[in-house]
Amino acid sequence: MTNHPHRNAQYVIVATHSFYGPSETRELVGDRERMGRAAVFETREGAAEYLAAYDSGTYYLRHNESDRPSYTIRTVRSLPRYLAEQI
Repeated sequence: MTNHPHRNAQYVIVATHSFYGPSETRELVGDRERMGRAAVFETREGAAEYLAAYDSGTYYLRHNESDRPSYTIRTVRSLPRYLAEQI
């Protein structure tokens, strides 16, 4: 049996916010049903479906934010420590 690199992988959505200055911040997209805790998905497709619905509504910029955030789907194990701690 060979180990598949993405077997049992979990996925999250990373939001990158850009601000005038310039500066950027990154955070995990929260799960509305888990009261702000990071949304974790069993499949990349599940994360993509959630993101499509999440990003389809009105977005209100944060103070000094220059545009809507960009989003990236990542595996949990590939996250830097400061993001992994948000799970």
